[in-house]
Amino acid sequence: MKQLFITSAFVLLSLLSYSQDQKWSVEANYPIQLIKDRSDPKLAFDTSLKYRFLNTDLVHLGLDFNIGFERYKPGVNNDDTFKFTNYILQPKVFAEFDLPFVPKLHPVVGLGYSVFFYEQSGSISGVQLNSDNNSDGGFNLELGVTYDISKRFFIQAKYDYIRLHNKGVSTIDGESFSYNFTDNIDRLKVGVGLRF
Repeated sequence: MKQLFITSAFVLLSLLSYSQDQKWSVEANYPIQLIKDRSDPKLAFDTSLKYRFLNTDLVHLGLDFNIGFERYKPGVNNDDTFKFTNYILQPKVFAEFDLPFVPKLHPVVGLGYSVFFYEQSGSISGVQLNSDNNSDGGFNLELGVTYDISKRFFIQAKYDYIRLHNKGVSTIDGESFSYNFTDNIDRLKVGVGLRF
Protein backbone atom coordinates (compact mmCIF):
# COMPACT_ATOMS: atom_id res chain seq x y z
CA MET A 1 0.00 0.00 0.00
CA LYS A 2 2.83 2.38 0.89
CA GLN A 3 4.57 1.61 -2.42
CA LEU A 4 1.35 2.33 -4.37
CA PHE A 5 0.99 5.70 -2.60
CA ILE A 6 4.60 6.68 -3.33
CA THR A 7 4.31 5.64 -6.99
CA SER A 8 1.03 7.55 -7.39
CA ALA A 9 2.52 10.69 -5.81
CA PHE A 10 5.58 10.46 -8.10
CA VAL A 11 3.40 10.11 -11.23
CA LEU A 12 1.22 13.07 -10.19
CA LEU A 13 4.24 15.28 -9.46
CA SER A 14 5.79 14.30 -12.81
CA LEU A 15 2.60 15.27 -14.63
CA LEU A 16 2.45 18.58 -12.79
CA SER A 17 6.06 19.50 -13.46
CA TYR A 18 6.38 18.40 -17.10
CA SER A 19 2.99 19.16 -18.62
CA GLN A 20 3.41 22.35 -20.64
CA ASP A 21 -0.01 22.84 -22.24
CA GLN A 22 -2.19 22.06 -19.21
CA LYS A 23 -4.99 20.35 -21.12
CA TRP A 24 -6.42 18.72 -17.97
CA SER A 25 -7.86 20.12 -14.78
CA VAL A 26 -9.59 18.76 -11.68
CA GLU A 27 -12.00 20.73 -9.52
CA ALA A 28 -13.70 20.39 -6.15
CA ASN A 29 -16.81 22.47 -5.47
CA TYR A 30 -19.45 23.06 -2.84
CA PRO A 31 -22.95 23.41 -4.37
CA ILE A 32 -25.43 25.83 -2.75
CA GLN A 33 -29.17 25.74 -3.55
CA LEU A 34 -30.40 29.19 -4.60
CA ILE A 35 -34.15 28.50 -4.22
CA LYS A 36 -34.92 28.56 -0.52
CA ASP A 37 -38.17 26.56 -0.66
CA ARG A 38 -35.96 23.49 -1.04
CA SER A 39 -34.20 21.88 1.88
CA ASP A 40 -30.51 22.60 2.06
CA PRO A 41 -28.44 19.42 1.78
CA LYS A 42 -26.82 18.18 4.97
CA LEU A 43 -23.89 16.90 2.92
CA ALA A 44 -22.96 18.00 -0.61
CA PHE A 45 -19.92 18.06 -2.88
CA ASP A 46 -19.15 18.24 -6.56
CA THR A 47 -16.02 17.15 -8.42
CA SER A 48 -15.06 17.69 -12.03
CA LEU A 49 -12.51 16.48 -14.54
CA LYS A 50 -11.96 18.70 -17.60
CA TYR A 51 -10.07 18.13 -20.84
CA ARG A 52 -9.31 21.02 -23.22
CA PHE A 53 -9.11 19.75 -26.80
CA LEU A 54 -8.76 23.17 -28.49
CA ASN A 55 -6.56 25.98 -27.14
CA THR A 56 -6.30 29.39 -28.81
CA ASP A 57 -5.18 32.77 -27.52
CA LEU A 58 -8.80 33.74 -26.79
CA VAL A 59 -10.75 30.56 -26.00
CA HIS A 60 -10.25 27.01 -24.73
CA LEU A 61 -12.88 24.44 -25.76
CA GLY A 62 -13.22 21.17 -23.94
CA LEU A 63 -15.18 18.40 -22.28
CA ASP A 64 -16.24 18.50 -18.64
CA PHE A 65 -17.47 15.58 -16.55
CA ASN A 66 -18.96 16.45 -13.16
CA ILE A 67 -19.93 14.01 -10.43
CA GLY A 68 -21.96 15.32 -7.52
CA PHE A 69 -23.45 14.01 -4.31
CA GLU A 70 -26.20 15.52 -2.13
CA ARG A 71 -27.85 14.09 0.98
CA TYR A 72 -30.94 15.72 2.46
CA LYS A 73 -32.60 15.02 5.77
CA PRO A 74 -35.69 17.27 5.85
CA GLY A 75 -38.16 17.13 8.70
CA VAL A 76 -39.15 19.08 11.76
CA ASN A 77 -39.32 16.35 14.41
CA ASN A 78 -36.48 14.40 15.98
CA ASP A 79 -38.45 11.23 15.13
CA ASP A 80 -38.29 11.98 11.38
CA THR A 81 -36.12 9.37 9.61
CA PHE A 82 -36.59 10.53 6.00
CA LYS A 83 -33.42 10.64 3.88
CA PHE A 84 -33.09 11.72 0.26
CA THR A 85 -29.83 11.11 -1.63
CA ASN A 86 -28.86 12.43 -5.10
CA TYR A 87 -25.97 11.19 -7.23
CA ILE A 88 -25.50 13.62 -10.12
CA LEU A 89 -23.63 13.08 -13.40
CA GLN A 90 -23.13 16.13 -15.62
CA PRO A 91 -21.28 15.63 -18.91
CA LYS A 92 -20.94 18.87 -20.88
CA VAL A 93 -18.89 20.85 -23.38
CA PHE A 94 -17.41 24.12 -22.20
CA ALA A 95 -15.69 27.27 -23.44
CA GLU A 96 -13.21 29.09 -21.20
CA PHE A 97 -12.16 32.58 -22.31
CA ASP A 98 -8.90 34.48 -21.80
CA LEU A 99 -9.37 38.22 -21.25
CA PRO A 100 -6.31 40.18 -22.42
CA PHE A 101 -7.05 43.10 -20.08
CA VAL A 102 -7.53 40.82 -16.99
CA PRO A 103 -5.26 37.80 -17.63
CA LYS A 104 -6.07 35.99 -14.35
CA LEU A 105 -9.86 36.09 -14.84
CA HIS A 106 -11.54 33.52 -17.13
CA PRO A 107 -15.29 33.51 -17.90
CA VAL A 108 -16.66 29.98 -18.52
CA VAL A 109 -19.79 28.77 -20.34
CA GLY A 110 -20.88 25.12 -20.35
CA LEU A 111 -23.76 23.21 -22.00
CA GLY A 112 -24.70 19.65 -21.27
CA TYR A 113 -27.09 17.17 -19.74
CA SER A 114 -27.56 16.29 -16.08
CA VAL A 115 -28.62 12.86 -14.85
CA PHE A 116 -29.85 12.46 -11.25
CA PHE A 117 -29.84 9.02 -9.65
CA TYR A 118 -31.68 9.21 -6.36
CA GLU A 119 -33.09 7.17 -3.55
CA GLN A 120 -35.42 8.16 -0.75
CA SER A 121 -36.73 6.37 2.31
CA GLY A 122 -37.98 6.99 5.84
CA SER A 123 -40.80 8.89 7.45
CA ILE A 124 -41.80 12.51 8.10
CA SER A 125 -44.29 13.19 10.91
CA GLY A 126 -45.24 9.50 10.96
CA VAL A 127 -45.92 9.25 7.20
CA GLN A 128 -43.77 6.58 5.53
CA LEU A 129 -42.22 7.74 2.22
CA ASN A 130 -40.32 5.41 -0.10
CA SER A 131 -39.25 5.47 -3.72
CA ASP A 132 -37.60 2.99 -6.00
CA ASN A 133 -34.13 4.00 -7.09
CA ASN A 134 -34.96 6.38 -9.93
CA SER A 135 -33.09 8.47 -12.44
CA ASP A 136 -34.18 11.73 -14.02
CA GLY A 137 -32.40 14.01 -16.45
CA GLY A 138 -32.43 17.38 -18.11
CA PHE A 139 -30.68 20.20 -19.92
CA ASN A 140 -27.82 21.88 -18.05
CA LEU A 141 -26.41 25.42 -18.50
CA GLU A 142 -23.39 26.58 -16.53
CA LEU A 143 -22.05 30.15 -16.35
CA GLY A 144 -19.04 30.96 -14.26
CA VAL A 145 -15.71 32.59 -13.72
CA THR A 146 -12.32 31.30 -12.59
CA TYR A 147 -9.52 33.34 -11.06
CA ASP A 148 -5.90 32.15 -11.27
CA ILE A 149 -4.05 32.06 -7.96
CA SER A 150 -1.00 30.70 -9.81
CA LYS A 151 -0.33 29.08 -13.18
CA ARG A 152 -1.84 25.80 -11.95
CA PHE A 153 -4.17 26.65 -9.05
CA PHE A 154 -7.44 28.62 -9.34
CA ILE A 155 -10.62 29.45 -7.48
CA GLN A 156 -14.03 29.61 -9.12
CA ALA A 157 -17.71 30.43 -8.81
CA LYS A 158 -20.36 29.01 -11.16
CA TYR A 159 -24.11 29.33 -11.65
CA ASP A 160 -25.61 25.95 -12.53
CA TYR A 161 -29.12 25.83 -14.11
CA ILE A 162 -30.78 22.44 -14.66
CA ARG A 163 -34.16 21.91 -16.35
CA LEU A 164 -34.92 18.53 -14.76
CA HIS A 165 -37.66 16.19 -16.01
CA ASN A 166 -38.90 14.01 -13.12
CA LYS A 167 -40.80 10.81 -13.83
CA GLY A 168 -41.30 7.77 -11.62
CA VAL A 169 -43.26 6.09 -8.85
CA SER A 170 -43.26 6.93 -5.12
CA THR A 171 -44.87 5.10 -2.22
CA ILE A 172 -46.59 6.98 0.61
CA ASP A 173 -47.84 4.83 3.51
CA GLY A 174 -47.87 1.75 1.28
CA GLU A 175 -49.81 3.37 -1.59
CA SER A 176 -48.01 3.96 -4.92
CA PHE A 177 -48.27 7.18 -6.89
CA SER A 178 -46.78 7.97 -10.29
CA TYR A 179 -45.42 11.43 -11.05
CA ASN A 180 -44.32 13.30 -14.16
CA PHE A 181 -43.24 16.95 -13.91
CA THR A 182 -40.47 19.38 -14.82
CA ASP A 183 -38.44 21.22 -12.21
CA ASN A 184 -35.92 24.09 -12.41
CA ILE A 185 -32.83 23.70 -10.24
CA ASP A 186 -30.64 26.76 -9.60
CA ARG A 187 -27.34 26.24 -7.80
CA LEU A 188 -24.20 28.18 -7.09
CA LYS A 189 -20.95 26.22 -7.00
CA VAL A 190 -17.85 27.63 -5.32
CA GLY A 191 -14.58 25.78 -5.32
CA VAL A 192 -10.95 25.31 -6.22
CA GLY A 193 -9.12 23.66 -9.11
CA LEU A 194 -5.78 22.40 -10.35
CA ARG A 195 -4.56 22.43 -13.97
CA PHE A 196 -2.05 19.83 -15.18
